[in-house]
Amino acid sequence: MISPMKRLTATTLAVVLTLILGVIVPIQTATAAPWDGRYFSNNPRGSNSYFDNKRYFTLSHYNAGLLNYVLSAGLHVSSPGEMVNYLRAMNRGPSSSLSQKRDVAGSAFIVQTILGRSGDVANANGGRNISDADFNTLLSTLNAASINWNTTVCTNGINTMSGASSSKGQVDIMRDPDKIGTQHCEDGISISDTSGHQYNIFHRCANPVGDTQGIDNIKFNLTPSISTNPSNAVTAGGTATATGVVNNTGPTPSTAVEWQESQFTVPSGNPPSGGTSNQDPKGFFGRDTTAIDSGTRTFPIGLTSFPKAVTVPDLPVGTKICFVMSVRPYNQSTGDWYHSNPSCVVIAKRPTAQIVGGDLRVGAAFVGSTVPVAGSNIQTSVTIKTGKSYGTWGEYGLIASGIITGAASGSAYSGGLACTTGCAINTISFTNSSGTIGKYTAATNIPDVASSFSISASTPQFSSLADAASQRVETSNNDITINGGTIRKGQWLVINAPTKTVTITGDIKYDNSPLQAITDIPQLVIIADKINIEGNVGQVDAWLVASGATGSVNTCSASNGTQLGVTDKLTSSMCNNTLVINGPVMAKTLYLRRTAGADNAAQTSIPAEVINLRPDAFLWATSQSSKSARLDTTYVQDLPPRF
Repeated sequence: MISPMKRLTATTLAVVLTLILGVIVPIQTATAAPWDGRYFSNNPRGSNSYFDNKRYFTLSHYNAGLLNYVLSAGLHVSSPGEMVNYLRAMNRGPSSSLSQKRDVAGSAFIVQTILGRSGDVANANGGRNISDADFNTLLSTLNAASINWNTTVCTNGINTMSGASSSKGQVDIMRDPDKIGTQHCEDGISISDTSGHQYNIFHRCANPVGDTQGIDNIKFNLTPSISTNPSNAVTAGGTATATGVVNNTGPTPSTAVEWQESQFTVPSGNPPSGGTSNQDPKGFFGRDTTAIDSGTRTFPIGLTSFPKAVTVPDLPVGTKICFVMSVRPYNQSTGDWYHSNPSCVVIAKRPTAQIVGGDLRVGAAFVGSTVPVAGSNIQTSVTIKTGKSYGTWGEYGLIASGIITGAASGSAYSGGLACTTGCAINTISFTNSSGTIGKYTAATNIPDVASSFSISASTPQFSSLADAASQRVETSNNDITINGGTIRKGQWLVINAPTKTVTITGDIKYDNSPLQAITDIPQLVIIADKINIEGNVGQVDAWLVASGATGSVNTCSASNGTQLGVTDKLTSSMCNNTLVINGPVMAKTLYLRRTAGADNAAQTSIPAEVINLRPDAFLWATSQSSKSARLDTTYVQDLPPRF
């Protein structure tokens, strides 16, 4: 051990190893010291030794110093590491001579008694032979303590010494009979812990002096925190993982500490902050706080994590589910709780769409379009609840020039799929890439519907769906608003306004009366640059062809009187009814922005949008084509059978 004023040479170090350590016993009760465990009588010849429990005072040889020949050399160190290294060197040195045996016994005595062990406990833990584990514990103990390396310490009536048998055999440590009841003070080292225990050692002779209970090796500082995955929103009935973390920044592991992960709900507003308190989580946070995991354990230095998967309650959208991590005590000096700040997830809805009656294809282009379409993806999210997967699905094929993730073909998610991992959701999804679903490029363009219904300067201007004409093509020099209406039996209308915006504010429905001929089929075709559908609309029976420069279809352009752009954020109360489109949808960009369904677990499979390519659209298109041209087969694609 090395002091700021004096550094020991190797020769001096070997000498210092011969220090004799003194046991520390309360002056008023000679048998009270926990490190002792032996009878120390006030009779100078009546005390037993530390390790062997023998009366060495009756033998022929003893020495006032715990380590041999140190009365002048002293014990000079200035850090826990130096002290531990010094004691290790003394304990691991040779032990053939009497002085060397004093080094071993004296260093072992210091280690065992600082750790608060009686003679019996010391012998059960190696006795004079100190293990690496005990030296590591000693280092943690000293690091956790407050140490004054150069101060005045006193015997307070208790001093120690070493002794040996007349044959100079085994050396042991005992109480110095000449110092019983006397007071002596000199320079030394004073070690204190947070419990008020002190361990004092003289510099001059390395003797421990005075009363001691040993030094507690516990000094910890616990800080709890918590995070959630997902970090912001989760659907009702879904799963969130709350990961509580306890960070011990103290120099030692903790004592046994109570810990608890809890959750509570916040219907609106923000949750309270965490902090220290004598109240448990329920008393501190109030509300409906309940434990989701708990226990008692020691915490090592550093981070300890507690991940816990939780099924989110079936509560209204917008409710916050908050999680907290709590520990008690959070350091060795208190009995209080430390509660982390809450980490909250918001119950949200995850709307889905359904494509029925036909395929969903992305990556194709309108004839003459210069918009790049390579790498167009189909990407949707998946909701897992009560052992089932829910998501957007198509009844038939999914075709994408990019990748397909989340969405299912072959109606896989219809009613919820009883599978949560590795699910077969791509039974009719096209692919040209090994290991990746998608990247299937077809050579054909989006059908050029507008060319079949040409317009000119004499083409009538659109006014309303209630026009008396049965079969007509109309256009407009201005943007168009369709307030809804019915397309009658035997009536069809094509609105060809490829540079204009068409806004639909009311339901558009086909006459539902019985049909006797293909010419009775009602049909509406809307060709525009932008097609906007307001949130109150529930049904649109029409072809939607957005082939203009923008080429967009937006299913939620307004809600409750508020106009919404395609990038405006939505709430669960906006456009929250299902939209059904009965007819083909062709667009450069399709914005599916309805929020219907998924308000609670029972509504998970309710779609926000349904695009339904019904047979009436095929039959009507066939009747139109047969008037002026032949029906030629352009290509044949084999598909797997449907059962």
